[in-house]
Amino acid sequence: MTDTHTIDMTRTRTPILTAVLLLLAAGIAGGEELERAPIVRRSVQEGVAVKMTLDLATPAKEPRPLRGGDDVVVRFEITDEATGSPMRGAKPAAWMDAGTQARPAACRDRINIYAGGGFLGRADVNFNAYHVLAMNDDATLTVVDPLFGFGGSKLLALVELASPAMDWVLTDDSNKLFVSLPEAKQVALVDTAVWRVAKSLSFRSSPGRLVLQADEGYLWAATDDALVAIRTSDFTVAASLPLPRGKHDLAVSHDNRYVFATSAEHDRVTVVEVAKLAVVHTAEVARPVSIAWSSLAGAAYVASEKGAIVAVGSGTRGVLATIEIAAGASMVRVTPDARLALSVNPVAKAMYVVDVSSNQLIQSGELEGIPDQIVFSRTLAYVLLRDSEQVQMIVLSELGRKGAGIAVADVGGGRRPFGMDMPSLAPSVVQAVGGDAVLFANGPDKVIYYYREGMAAPMGNFNNYGRRPRAVTVVDRSLRERSPGVYETSARLADGGQYDVAFLVDAPRAVNCFKVAVGSEQRPASAGTAIRTALVDAGARKSGEAASLRFRVTTESGAPVEQLDDSLVLIFAPGIWQGREQPRATGEGTFTVDFTPPAAGTYSMYLNSASNGVTYQFVGSVQVQ
Repeated sequence: MTDTHTIDMTRTRTPILTAVLLLLAAGIAGGEELERAPIVRRSVQEGVAVKMTLDLATPAKEPRPLRGGDDVVVRFEITDEATGSPMRGAKPAAWMDAGTQARPAACRDRINIYAGGGFLGRADVNFNAYHVLAMNDDATLTVVDPLFGFGGSKLLALVELASPAMDWVLTDDSNKLFVSLPEAKQVALVDTAVWRVAKSLSFRSSPGRLVLQADEGYLWAATDDALVAIRTSDFTVAASLPLPRGKHDLAVSHDNRYVFATSAEHDRVTVVEVAKLAVVHTAEVARPVSIAWSSLAGAAYVASEKGAIVAVGSGTRGVLATIEIAAGASMVRVTPDARLALSVNPVAKAMYVVDVSSNQLIQSGELEGIPDQIVFSRTLAYVLLRDSEQVQMIVLSELGRKGAGIAVADVGGGRRPFGMDMPSLAPSVVQAVGGDAVLFANGPDKVIYYYREGMAAPMGNFNNYGRRPRAVTVVDRSLRERSPGVYETSARLADGGQYDVAFLVDAPRAVNCFKVAVGSEQRPASAGTAIRTALVDAGARKSGEAASLRFRVTTESGAPVEQLDDSLVLIFAPGIWQGREQPRATGEGTFTVDFTPPAAGTYSMYLNSASNGVTYQFVGSVQVQ
């Protein structure tokens, strides 16, 4: 998990890279009738039977072929050929790529290239990808690729928001990210396929906490004075229910029947019935500051700043139990198995453990610092401290023994204390993909750390490019087992062409490349404008010194292009370095990117802009001495 990646391309030349990029963007030859979705392929190898289905994510009114730009679902059903039994826990991998001359002909060799990474070895569509996403304090989201780095840069995209974010939530397929923006009084919908804000909703007061129902029917947003139900299907408001003015925390029941909203300044918890989109009960709780749902108890657990953990029942059941603790509680969270409610108290520097089956306080203990957040992995509870860089860790399986002490270990989560100067409702710790590991977002360090559980220290980190992360999450696009032996994910197709879907499962080992034809993308006339790019200043630069590269962008008619909101510039020096930067507009169709060349050589620039239909268009080259 290092922060640099060198690619041995000393014999590669810029024209070769350009040719490869053009080949990757080439569409399917015209005049050929295409197979309609769903596309199904089968293979049997080494006793492993595989059925691949590639279909539109949203069914069309009439069956049609797949086209470039389509959102699709790919599904692999893996069974034992002899018995027909599903292969569980197989961990398959898959890629989709146009068969260019830059790839070996043999399927196994191509899979080896995809798995190895690197810029020229990347498939057009990666069905195994995951991205690390940081919520920053400067109204941006940083999107980092933890698998492929270019010369010290793993930045994939930088999403610009209307104001700094407070909370966020992902849909299960990771295609939509909802973000609350209090200063802008908006909730934004980020399309994670292209990493830009697709839509936004404006409110009369500032939104904060967001929760998404398990069935994803509604996204619930708590503004300063309302609880808003937002339809996820079309991102419109279904209902706005008045709340007492102030800050609110939210929880939703596992069966999607009830939503709970705390109102600390007014000593109440509001219970909403989802089917009616109406308030059905109000429970009196002194200074409720945090809430979490337990499916095992069928109740919401509320941290009262006045000194209690309160169980509130669904519907009109009201307060079920009040468990007294010291005054000052700030957060309550329910363990993944729903059997325990954990609360932290920054005033008393303590943690409390409640058994939800009996609603009794069964454990408590002091912490080595001021606790701020509780976050869970599969096996551990992580407690972040405001006054320390140390992260407290508690083994979940060892909790729940009445009267026993709370055994706490710690690990460094950076070089500086996490602090409390960048408030966010979203967690600063998240479970990583593909193992028992987590990510720590350390704002003062401007770094995201990767920690594998059981180790003495983080194994590596991801550079956040000078920005202070408030929170971190993971966008997981890898194949996941949705039912026994059935692995599925979603993605957006690249441009039209003849593709291979390369498939790999390790044990027992089976590889195959399924042929699939994709039609050319049908774009509206207004989507994208043909553009020309030219480097304005091609003078020599010096290695090790900060440099600015200025280029001009015009339409085919010569009119200046004033904005490139979704663009990135790839700066490429064969065998030396690669980096990606977002250009900034400097007026009259000119844009600037900054970089520091690490060594002498020829550095070339390529512009990628989805809204203009540009895939790594050559801008120009500069010499570095």
